[in-house]
Amino acid sequence: MNNIQTKEQKMRRRIINKAFNLMSRKGIDAVSMREIAQHIGVTKPVLYYYFKNKEDLCKSIIGEGVADFNKVLIERYKNGGSLHELATLAIRTHKEFFLKDKKNASFVLHLLSYSLNGKKGSQTFFRVKSERKKLFDGLLSRAERDGVIPKGSGGDIVHLISAVIAHFILNSYNFEFSFDKDFSQRMTDIIFLGVREYYKNK
Repeated sequence: MNNIQTKEQKMRRRIINKAFNLMSRKGIDAVSMREIAQHIGVTKPVLYYYFKNKEDLCKSIIGEGVADFNKVLIERYKNGGSLHELATLAIRTHKEFFLKDKKNASFVLHLLSYSLNGKKGSQTFFRVKSERKKLFDGLLSRAERDGVIPKGSGGDIVHLISAVIAHFILNSYNFEFSFDKDFSQRMTDIIFLGVREYYKNK
């Protein structure tokens, strides 16, 4: 049984890696499940054994990374990590992810385009974004209750952090932008200082 599981896990990982490379290059909407199967060298029934449709495949491509990231944030928070530390971690992790390989940003941009096409089963990007937002909303609501950040400012912090992350995605190809090693900490400091100053007299 273990050998069968290992073989299936290897095949699943192979499909994910090959599909990721193909989709990040050509676009998700432009690639059919038949083309993915041919690219990998398997039959369509084999591909559908592992993934029921393209939506399921896209979700699996990004799902593990998202789950790992969320787990790291939650564990850091449970172990006493401050909201400031978690925000810095979120920005730094995304910076490293998008700048280390242009294919990561390319895939996410293709995924956004695919999710905007309105077709049934093409909402992966927004589902993942919604899950991430729920996690941050929970952490920020608790921080507001504990007086760590001004009441009502949690949503603004989410928007500002998201804007910095979008900056990484959109400019991972642009060598005119430089992101030094202190960038994540500096952006976090600016966001929190700015929010506290703004809400000081509200």
